[in-house]
Amino acid sequence: MDSSQKAYLKEKIRGMPGLPTLSPNVMVILGYLREKEVNYNKVLGAINRDQVLVAEILKLINSGFYGLTQEITTVDHAVNLLGVNKLKELLFSTSIMEVIAKKDEILWLHSYSTFCLMEDFIRTNPALNVVGTLPLTMLMHDIGQVVLEKHNAKLHRAAFDISCDQRIPIHVAEHDLMGVDHAETGAWLMEFWDMTDETIIPIAYHHAHSHKVPTAYVREAALVQLADYIDCNCRDIPALSPSKELLDAAGILEYDMDFWQARQSHLIKALDSSNPAFKLKDSAAKMHQFSIENLIKENVGTFKIKEFDFEVERYKS
Repeated sequence: MDSSQKAYLKEKIRGMPGLPTLSPNVMVILGYLREKEVNYNKVLGAINRDQVLVAEILKLINSGFYGLTQEITTVDHAVNLLGVNKLKELLFSTSIMEVIAKKDEILWLHSYSTFCLMEDFIRTNPALNVVGTLPLTMLMHDIGQVVLEKHNAKLHRAAFDISCDQRIPIHVAEHDLMGVDHAETGAWLMEFWDMTDETIIPIAYHHAHSHKVPTAYVREAALVQLADYIDCNCRDIPALSPSKELLDAAGILEYDMDFWQARQSHLIKALDSSNPAFKLKDSAAKMHQFSIENLIKENVGTFKIKEFDFEVERYKS
């Protein structure tokens, strides 16, 4: 598919009925959160005027999504506890969780567990120095699959079947059959939602080779590829590992694959059980999340980054 054909497809998708959308009020709130000086009174006022959104935010935040041990009863309390980036995650999560979960339960489980994995990449390795919205990007990195299914369900199902039968990554099968893959259509959707480059670019290039990735976000794209690959391996989903060239371009000289793979494999059932789409307000979910947090705190895997070296504590099974 050449550039003019892709431009035509992009506009066709933009006008497609049933495309995942953000509500006008959420768009307004996100605009407030992008301001240089965030006015929390405006943010809270806009949220609290939308009682459906308030209910969805409180339901999600009390589901075990952030592992909080106390019940949150007001959005004001949630914002004070979590801050701007986490509030963005909540707003997008309430908008996309049901959309992705309805499309494919495994896809949402994968989206959520890679979100958790990315949070731990960043938490345990602060010198990675990546954009703070990267966990949110991880949550939405495969939403382009929903877009492709809305565009042509029959062809996308065929791509999925080929991926499973031939053990090739889904984005390869999508491109072969549809001329475009979910990374590209996911980035288009982020553009439609007026997202910034720090979200659009890592999604657009999360299956790309190093020479194609814009330098400003090459580390973010590499980490999205890495988290995607690790979790896909745990779920027996065909995937390609990030190339050595991409990891070198990202400044990640080494990473402890054995640790991160073992960690994710060990936690995958607990992460799935605590998934807020399926265990909302379930006390068992909170217990799972609590046990995950304790395990992560006790076992830390790190990256070796250009100009920074971190000791690695091996995973303890």
